[in-house]
Amino acid sequence: MLNPRSFFVLFSALLSIFSFAVPAAPDPGPVAVMAEFDRQTASELWPGFDPKKIRVEIFDGRQAWLFRHPKPPEEFNENPEHPGLRVYNGRHPSIRSNTNIETGRHSHRHGRT
Repeated sequence: MLNPRSFFVLFSALLSIFSFAVPAAPDPGPVAVMAEFDRQTASELWPGFDPKKIRVEIFDGRQAWLFRHPKPPEEFNENPEHPGLRVYNGRHPSIRSNTNIETGRHSHRHGRT
């Protein structure tokens, strides 16, 4: 039978081993988040509403990602890995909080992490 101190040491050792054995889930990134959003909203939520038509701007801590914008502002560049997707290096001035704003004369939803 283990005394309380030995049990605590053994428990702590096992806990530290298992904490290293389970890798942290990688950050999915804005593209994966939007892909999951599209998957979740594939069926009609209610008549006349299409969430895929909503423009979205996401700041990931390094760059602003602009999805579904009909006329992206000039400062957003095409992302070579994802044609049609626009990015801005750094935090775009339009990103202030999770709210609706206007970018390039088009209102859209944006958020930040």
